[in-house]
Amino acid sequence: MASVLDLIKHYQHAIEKYPHDEQKILKCINKLFQLDVTVQHLQETGVGRTVNALRKEPGDVGQAARALVYKWKVMVAAEESDQEADHRNDSEPP
Repeated sequence: MASVLDLIKHYQHAIEKYPHDEQKILKCINKLFQLDVTVQHLQETGVGRTVNALRKEPGDVGQAARALVYKWKVMVAAEESDQEADHRNDSEPP
């Protein structure tokens, strides 16, 4: 089975290759929504920028892109707060 990173790249490429195929873009956004994407994945692939650009599109594509970007923003905030909590716990004396 392909890795999450490979799947992200595949869907990102399809979005970029078929910018006017609404059904294909929606399918790709929905597949990306189902993947367990991490901050590292977003940084390595730049897929966040690709999907973020679709937020301005009218109709279902824009709505789906906004929902996915929101999901990723919540995930990033949660990961960052977890890292800050770990850092605080590491720096506190016993």
